[in-house]
Amino acid sequence: MHEKERQKVTASEIKTEVLKAAEADKLEQYKKFFQCFPGGYGDSDSFAGIRNPVLRSAFRNYQHISLDTFFELFTDPIHEIRLCPCLPWN
Repeated sequence: MHEKERQKVTASEIKTEVLKAAEADKLEQYKKFFQCFPGGYGDSDSFAGIRNPVLRSAFRNYQHISLDTFFELFTDPIHEIRLCPCLPWN
């Protein structure tokens, strides 16, 4: 992907595309696993219910993003969206 193409993709476009992969039936399971309750270590975290293999597949086309887009995704309140910009490093 060329530098010019990198600048065209916004964080909101990526977020919209990735959230299409959300599985509502997995959401409660993730909240319990990550202890998203008062006093739990994920107390203030939000989840969309996307399994990691599905998340990797959804983000595959967006691995070459601008630094601004990286930071916007990395600071998102939703756990899976924050994970996206880190996936190419795995």
